[in-house]
Amino acid sequence: MELFFTSDRGQQGKRILYPHLSFDLKFFFFQKSDFKYHALEEGISELSSIFLEIGFFSKKLYRIYFKGSDMSDTGLEHSDYIVYVDESGDHSLESINLRYPLFVLAFCIFQKDHYIQKVIPDLSRLKISTFGHDQIVLHEQEIRKKTGVFNKLNLSRREALMEALSSLMAEIDVVLIPIIIDKCSLKKRGPDPTHVYHLAMQLGLEKLYQFLRGRNQHDQLTHIIFEARGRCEDLALELEFRRICSGQNSLQHNLPFEIIIADKKTNSVGLQIADIAARPIGLSVLRPDQPNRAFAILEKKLYQESGRELGPFVFPLKAKGPEVVLEAQTPVG
Repeated sequence: MELFFTSDRGQQGKRILYPHLSFDLKFFFFQKSDFKYHALEEGISELSSIFLEIGFFSKKLYRIYFKGSDMSDTGLEHSDYIVYVDESGDHSLESINLRYPLFVLAFCIFQKDHYIQKVIPDLSRLKISTFGHDQIVLHEQEIRKKTGVFNKLNLSRREALMEALSSLMAEIDVVLIPIIIDKCSLKKRGPDPTHVYHLAMQLGLEKLYQFLRGRNQHDQLTHIIFEARGRCEDLALELEFRRICSGQNSLQHNLPFEIIIADKKTNSVGLQIADIAARPIGLSVLRPDQPNRAFAILEKKLYQESGRELGPFVFPLKAKGPEVVLEAQTPVG
């Protein structure tokens, strides 16, 4: 997309090619300020204008208006479900770690009553039993690498924690929609402005809509909670989320979703469940012959689309990377 912008004096600036931005521009002008994100009703052809300040190559900030979708004040009834999303791996295509050349985005779908009555109290009970309080934030990487507070657990307490987590994951009702991006295969497709996280998010949102439609919840408002990753990343994520939900998706349908970006410090139970689930699912695809106790539990909770075998969704569908062969099939593990 070619963008034209003007300076604060009203003079037209140079043309910038910025292919990542695929929304409809309405206005574009220079603004000296910190990154901010706003939403307001312009009242122009029922257009809800969302504007975002973005830093380009000059490091200056520019503000763009685009055709967006803000579902927070639509009058829709809330759906019976709430969704938490977290990732495993990084989204970079520039430097791919061949030991884990995947990006996994795990959508965890909870029925709200079950989440309130079962999931939240059970995880709090587990934390208090293990640590004496519930202010611990469970993070898969810290547990696995024995860092932070998890470094203080002796062998017996650590084994008890892992056993309790396995039992909790087995007992709770959650539907998982894991989107796995094979970064090596995606990169082999050639130059592409696709942002890996945003691609995974779009695929996940589309499958989430299909899940909700199958339960007659597709015309109600569903809140989706993502973990915060940083100011610039969060702004870009919300921008892309609203673009997708405004109808710019493969379904060509407006998606009645609302985004919430929450800091890890909020100690969200749903985000911790999503964090714990993401990596074992990725490993089930990367090393399908390796024993994977966690995935044996999670596999039973995967969303199964009509006409498709049970298993994580891998994109591209059939790909071959430098050190791993990925198939959009049910992993063995």
